[in-house]
Amino acid sequence: MRIIDDDRRAIWQTIDTQLSAFRRGDCEAAFALASPGIRAVFGTPVVFMEMIRSGYPALHRPRRVSFGELVALEGQLAQQVRVWGADHESGMFLFLMERQRDGTWRVNGCVTVAEGRGAHSPHPVPLPGGEG
Repeated sequence: MRIIDDDRRAIWQTIDTQLSAFRRGDCEAAFALASPGIRAVFGTPVVFMEMIRSGYPALHRPRRVSFGELVALEGQLAQQVRVWGADHESGMFLFLMERQRDGTWRVNGCVTVAEGRGAHSPHPVPLPGGEG
């Protein structure tokens, strides 16, 4: 899978913009950055935001984010992102990305990466070209 710096920057911008929308409580803006498949599953911005609030509390009101590597995971690009939530605890997430026909990137899911002793998590493969 070949990735260029412009794609990497576009992916970061998409994720950062969505996280900013979550922080502001702007469910319409956050929902617009989800892939068509994700939007079809949740149907409305309000239902989508409720899923984020209840299932991913650190993402709902992120205080700080740090981008890690852009990796290949099961044939998809996945951006590693560490997020510090309102409780100041951090978690590592993989944002699965999907390129649209118009060349833009949308978030096609998010996986919480298990950390710590004995944790099991997806096995991402770093892409050539350095860190994400």
